[in-house]
Amino acid sequence: MSQLQVPPKLRRRHWLIITLFIVVGLVNSLDRATLSIANPLIRQDLGLSAGEMGLLLSAFLWAYSWTQLPLGLVMDRVVPRRMLGCAILFWSAMQALAGFANGFGQLFSLRLALGVGEAPQVPTCAKIIRAWFGPRDRGLPTASFTGSFQVATAIAAPLLTWIMLSFGWRTMFIIMGLAGIVSGALWFAFYRDPGTETLEEDEKNYLLDGKAAVTQKLMTFSRWSRLLTLRTTWGVLLGFVGYNYLDAIYRYWLPGYLEIEHHLSIAKTGLVATIPLTCAILGSVCGGLFADFLARRNFSPMNAARIPCIAGTVSLALATIALVSVDSLPAAVVFLSIASWGGHVSGASAWVLVTAAAPQDAIGSLGGMQNWVGSSAGATSAIVTGFIVQATGSFFFALMTGLVIAIGAALVYVFVPVKPIDPAQLDAPGAGLAAGA
Repeated sequence: MSQLQVPPKLRRRHWLIITLFIVVGLVNSLDRATLSIANPLIRQDLGLSAGEMGLLLSAFLWAYSWTQLPLGLVMDRVVPRRMLGCAILFWSAMQALAGFANGFGQLFSLRLALGVGEAPQVPTCAKIIRAWFGPRDRGLPTASFTGSFQVATAIAAPLLTWIMLSFGWRTMFIIMGLAGIVSGALWFAFYRDPGTETLEEDEKNYLLDGKAAVTQKLMTFSRWSRLLTLRTTWGVLLGFVGYNYLDAIYRYWLPGYLEIEHHLSIAKTGLVATIPLTCAILGSVCGGLFADFLARRNFSPMNAARIPCIAGTVSLALATIALVSVDSLPAAVVFLSIASWGGHVSGASAWVLVTAAAPQDAIGSLGGMQNWVGSSAGATSAIVTGFIVQATGSFFFALMTGLVIAIGAALVYVFVPVKPIDPAQLDAPGAGLAAGA
C-alpha cells in the first residue's frame, strides 16, 4: 500500500473525527466568550464593580492554564473518549449553571470550574490525532480544532449578542450549556478509541506507518517529570512560549491598537478587526495543510511540523517589523493580517509538532505542558503590553519586546527540537538534555 493512501473506511472515520473536533471546538470557544459579551449586563444585574468583573474575566484563564500540568498526566492514563466526553459534559454543566448565579462568589467559582473543564480539550485532540491519523495526515485535523477557535472568535460577538438581547444573559449561558451537552452526547455516540475497534489489516498498516507496534505504558509521575529533562521537550515548549507572547498582543490588544495608534471609533474598530481575525482562521488551515504537504513529500514528521512553525513565527516577526514602520491604516491592516496569519500557521503546526515529538503514551503530558506555557505566556503578554502602553502611550515598545521574543522562538524551533522523544528515555534515569533528545 502506498504511504499516502488512507483506507476508505478509515477515511470516513477521519472526516467524522474532524467534524466532531469542529463542533466541540466551536462550543468550547463560544462558552469562553459568554462572560465578555455579557459583561455590562452582569455588572448591572449583580451590582459588581469593575474590579470584581476583572477577577471574573481572569478566573477562566488562570484555572485553564494551571490545570494543564496535572491533567496532562491524567490524560495519558484515561482513554480519550472518556476523558474528552466527560470534560465536555462537565464544562457544559458549569456553563449552564452560570445562568442561575446570584452573586460574585457563585459566578467566580463556576468560571474557575469552566476553566478546569475545558483544559483537557486541546491536548486530548492531539492525542486522538496521533492515534487515528498517519504522520502524513495530521495537519488537517489539527487545523480543524485550532481553526474552530478562530471561527468562534469571529462569530462570538454577533451571535452571542443576538442571543443575549433576544433572551437575556442568563438564558444565553443556559443555551450555550445545553449546546455543549448536545455536543458531548454526539461525542460519546460517534467517537471510538482505536483499542476498542476492530481494524482491517490495511488500516493497521496505515496507522503503524511501516513501524512495529509499540506497547504503550501507563504514565506515571516519574515518567512525566522525565519529560522535563529532555531537549526536545524544552524546544517544543520554548518555541511555543515565544510565538504565543507576540501573537497574544494581536489577539488581546487588536482593538486597543487600532484605537490608540489609528484613532478609530469603537464601531470602525470592530469592522476593521474582522480582517485580521479572518486571516487567523486561514492561518490555522494553512499551517495544518503545509505540515501535511511536507510530510507527503518525505519530510520526517518532526521536520514537517517544525518548518511551518518556523515559517509562521518568522512571518509574524517580519509583519511586526513592517507594522511599526508604517503610518497609514490600510498598510497597518495588511501587516496586521499577515501577522495574524503567520501566528496561526505556527500555532496549528505547533500541535502537529506535539504529535510528532512525543510517544503516543506521553502526548497528553507534553500537550498539557505546551498548553500551560502558551496560556501563561499569553496572559503575561497581555499584562506587560498594557503596562508598556500605559507608560509610553504607544504600542511600539510592546511590539518590539514581542518581536525579540518571537525571533528567539524561531531560532529555538530551528536548533532545539530536532529529534522525536525516544520512549526509552522516559524510563531511563539520567536521560535528558545531554542525550540530545
